[in-house]
Amino acid sequence: MNKTMALLLIGLFVLSTVPITTAEQSVEQRNQKVIQEYNILKQEYKQITNEWKNSKTDYLQTKKKLQRFNQLTPEEQEIHFEKAQEFMTRTLDRMEKHLEILQKWSERVIQDDSQQQEIIEDLGTHIKNLNEFKVKVSEAITIQELRSVGNEINDYWKNSRADIKRVTGTILATKVNNIILRAETLSEKLHIKINSLDQSHEEVQEMQTLLKEFDTKIVLARENYEHAKGAYTQIRSLSEVDELFNQTKGFLKDADKYLKESHKILKKLVRLYRINQGNFPEINSNNDAPGVSE
Repeated sequence: MNKTMALLLIGLFVLSTVPITTAEQSVEQRNQKVIQEYNILKQEYKQITNEWKNSKTDYLQTKKKLQRFNQLTPEEQEIHFEKAQEFMTRTLDRMEKHLEILQKWSERVIQDDSQQQEIIEDLGTHIKNLNEFKVKVSEAITIQELRSVGNEINDYWKNSRADIKRVTGTILATKVNNIILRAETLSEKLHIKINSLDQSHEEVQEMQTLLKEFDTKIVLARENYEHAKGAYTQIRSLSEVDELFNQTKGFLKDADKYLKESHKILKKLVRLYRINQGNFPEINSNNDAPGVSE
């Protein structure tokens, strides 16, 4: 998702979905800890990706030599074997870090404990398998053994794509749904607050109009979320992966657009309220309810 979605996620609706586990650790502290861990993983992924790109460049330069490996001198064979081995290891490192990031996102956005645990364990199984491939790569002695492991990795990743894309779709869609749920709760509270004002005032009527526009954007966002959910939950086979995942991303992109538009409307509404009524009232009733701020 893009930067605006991240800002909406962390800023406007203030996600507070991870339960308090000890008296000393608040919901906000827990969320902040997960975000910090995620940011560390992102930096690690960036570093690993750079290393992977460098090893890929070396591998592409040596690829033709590998095709006539038996014609090389022993010294040349050792050099090009190590480059191929390094590229395979870096590729597995990059895959693993990507899955770790998905695990952390699941911890952040999936509120259902059983679903969250299922996703984390599912991704953990893939990570375990990738690490087993790393061992095979490091233990390969001949070019034939290395090629054999490479074929195993390609087959495994190809067959795992549907599962991983479905999990990714679940995480992305849940992230959007969390925002929509808080927007819907916010709308209910705003209706109560604005309905309590004198409806004969022109400014209050304008607030009602803005709130109606806000509601419309949230409805459209939810419709696109439901379409996205319908798409990613159908991912089962390799033949469906790309089409259904692209559909998922398309619907979530539209949902994101409507959420951004609702954000702009909400800012206008808050500004108008402050001008005519003073400070915007606190409408949160608990830690799970969204807050309103500019």
